[in-house]
Amino acid sequence: MGTFGLRPRLAGIALLLLLTRCGGTTDPDVPEFRIVNVGAQKITVVNISLCSDSQWGANRAGGGLNPGQRRDYQLTQGCYDFRAGRPDADSVKTAERRGVLIAVGMTFLWEIGL
Repeated sequence: MGTFGLRPRLAGIALLLLLTRCGGTTDPDVPEFRIVNVGAQKITVVNISLCSDSQWGANRAGGGLNPGQRRDYQLTQGCYDFRAGRPDADSVKTAERRGVLIAVGMTFLWEIGL
């Protein structure tokens, strides 16, 4: 096999790897939460907690989500509360989704603009 036969195969493998990661996890049974920033401002706070928790979990925004960006979080089956926000002058502007039931194989999509 010459270099001409190897290149298309490598390109095909790279494309396959890219496509399998674009949807988050490669395991279709792992539930996910996907947040997409459809607003014009950066989201700097993402909290995920179980419905039974009395407090929000740690901030999972990492470096934040710029407009147009998305982030996937792997979860387990259960009931979840979600909060996203950003600092705004002297307060924090937030939005919440509470009591979301996440099932096996499900991806919960939250498109948010703050």
